[in-house]
Amino acid sequence: MSPSRRPRWTYRRRLGAALALLADDRLDALLAPAVPFFDLPGQLEQMLAPEGGSLCPLIDYPDVPGHPGAALQRRARDP
Repeated sequence: MSPSRRPRWTYRRRLGAALALLADDRLDALLAPAVPFFDLPGQLEQMLAPEGGSLCPLIDYPDVPGHPGAALQRRARDP
């Protein structure tokens, strides 16, 4: 691979930069309030409309016992 096409940042460096950006509270202004998953049918059109007002709509998925993501969701919600 030619040197100009090789990545300049390692995976670790990219991950570190991404995590540092996520810790910046100013980015929270880009997030919309979370919409419960089961409310999506009634909210989706408004959420995705150009005048919706948010760049990143959030969806709150229900806890599914035994699902690997359920514990992560609880930890993120209840630190």
